[in-house]
Amino acid sequence: MFPKKQKIFPPFPKIFNLESASEDQKNLFQSDGLKIINRGEAAVLTFAGGQGTRLGVSYPKGMYDIGLISHKSLFQIFAERLIRLKNIAGPDTPPIPWLIRVNWETYDIMMNFFDTNNYFGLDKNQVFFFKQDMLPAIDFEGKIIMNEKDKICMAPNGNGGVYEGLLKAKALDWLESKGVRFVHVCGIDNVLVEFLIPFF
Repeated sequence: MFPKKQKIFPPFPKIFNLESASEDQKNLFQSDGLKIINRGEAAVLTFAGGQGTRLGVSYPKGMYDIGLISHKSLFQIFAERLIRLKNIAGPDTPPIPWLIRVNWETYDIMMNFFDTNNYFGLDKNQVFFFKQDMLPAIDFEGKIIMNEKDKICMAPNGNGGVYEGLLKAKALDWLESKGVRFVHVCGIDNVLVEFLIPFF
């Protein structure tokens, strides 16, 4: 599944035009997508490392109450969507793997949040947390920023660092052991995201 030596991946041989698709074609893609989920070949990866400072809170964004009547956090909303999607795909569908990228400062807080809430009904073994790497922060002139006289300011390495993070955490091995072939990547702050839509 994850080639050890191959560095160049050929482009997909076919490009599909949604606008010109017939209803039969759309139904076929919907059916195929559900089968992929039912076989346990699809997973979700969520970027959830950021603090909710822009939302006016000091804790991770995934724990934020966005103002629903239910007061559900973003993490709970995402977890319940995974449960619903599993049920739609069929009663014999295995738990959908969920990778959650966190940062070093929020890791313990989020682990405790999930434990306290019993993983929001998910199987604990279907959730894989891994940490985002940090890099020295630099200013616009390329100079390293210092927190203190003898302490370098560190900052998260950005979304592109996810690939190295997956390798370091052995998350790819975890996905491979579950037979996953497709991964949908999304951010925790996008509450409207429709991950793993069977049609696509």
